[in-house]
Amino acid sequence: MNHLTGYSLFLILLAALSGTIQAEYKTQPCDIEFNGLKLCSVNKNGHAISAELLMKAIADDEKQLISITIKRDGKTHKLEISPDVTVLAGDIGDIRFNDINFDGIPDTSITTSFGAPNLYLDYWVYIPESKSYQKLGNYSVFELDPKTKTISTMTKINAASYKNVKYKWDGYKLVETQ
Repeated sequence: MNHLTGYSLFLILLAALSGTIQAEYKTQPCDIEFNGLKLCSVNKNGHAISAELLMKAIADDEKQLISITIKRDGKTHKLEISPDVTVLAGDIGDIRFNDINFDGIPDTSITTSFGAPNLYLDYWVYIPESKSYQKLGNYSVFELDPKTKTISTMTKINAASYKNVKYKWDGYKLVETQ
């Protein structure tokens, strides 16, 4: 095997392993659009999870997102969405069931910004001891680092600058590390 072939094989294996690591913490999102939520259910690590979205029409071309009802392992959870989140005709967002605290159990998030330069989501972490969700808050999209068990966000401040923040977990709370 020549040097180039060996290196190419290494890159393919590295990409495959990276995908496997990420697959542990990420699931396929469920699309949200003006007409509502398409079928949304996942089965991750033995947890059957489905979601329904409650929306309220506030104009012909605008709807307010009110709450998500999550059915998880036979229990129903109503998660209130941050106030004043609206979707316009043509906007697309999603609900995600990524494992954001690296405990092997899917958590929940929903898009709360549409047509803005920064993607924001409401995040909830699932607490298995109480079989309940705890709202973390509204953050720009999380980038998960399974190796260090940290989360980072990047927010565009203006045309020339960005704000990067890194978080670690303290129990079920996020703590800024930078």
